Amino acid sequence: MNDNLGKYLQKKWDVESFSISPVSGGDINTAFKIQTEKGNLFLKCNIAERYPRMFEREAEGLSLIRSSQTFRVPQVIEYGEFEHHSFLALEWIDTIHDNGISYWKSFGKTLAQMHQNSRPNFGLAYTNYIGTCYQYNNNHDTASDFLIFERFEPQISLALQNQKLHSNYKKGFERLYKKLDTIIPNELPALIHGDLWSGNWMLDSSKQVVLIDPSVSFGIREMDLAMMTLFGSIPSVFFESYHHYFPLEKEWENRLEIYQMYYLLVHINLFGERYIPPLKQILKKYI
Repeated sequence: MNDNLGKYLQKKWDVESFSISPVSGGDINTAFKIQTEKGNLFLKCNIAERYPRMFEREAEGLSLIRSSQTFRVPQVIEYGEFEHHSFLALEWIDTIHDNGISYWKSFGKTLAQMHQNSRPNFGLAYTNYIGTCYQYNNNHDTASDFLIFERFEPQISLALQNQKLHSNYKKGFERLYKKLDTIIPNELPALIHGDLWSGNWMLDSSKQVVLIDPSVSFGIREMDLAMMTLFGSIPSVFFESYHHYFPLEKEWENRLEIYQMYYLLVHINLFGERYIPPLKQILKKYI
């Protein structure tokens, strides 16, 4: 972290003790634990010009989830810019590990409750981020149009522009698009986290699930389930609990891989060609 940023924050927060230590913060930002006499904070930093308004959008996403009165999310202390750096300060949350049945039941129930928050149209009032990729959220009346024009198409265009995908993939997706109306259920938009892999949830010391790093929208609720299962298995008790509080439409398990193609496209754009084979395998089933 820029030393001047540390001094700036110490003065601004009016704290005498100010101890900084680096922590794991993912692939995009540098992250730190800050200890002060007023409490501990989690601080993320990056170069402002690279990711305009990224932390502002993250703060807005956390606020939206908090307003659903379901999951705990970190309190936003402050975000801003200083000497070309963007920063986001959040409350520090002490975590524990628990993989028991009660944990997964609670997680399934709370996610179902969050997904019951809705609005008339799919989308959001602003563009946000998934990783370092822009995530567009223009309003649409149908889930299929939202998936096509705000999820698949921007990522495909980016991958083609950067020569990470062959143009044949665009043709393949265009064939898929013609079938989506008959595949995706006609449900109301749901408030979703949007990037719900295992690194974006944790358990606090009171055994409450905490969500972090949201890529929110009023979208397709099955997309959260798709991301949860893309790189690992989730115990059946989670889905049983979720289904009890917000029943899923028939054949939901078969649809998850369609949504997983969005996340694979994002990974292709962020991390490269090793994510092309699973994308190809899924796409071939529908074209």
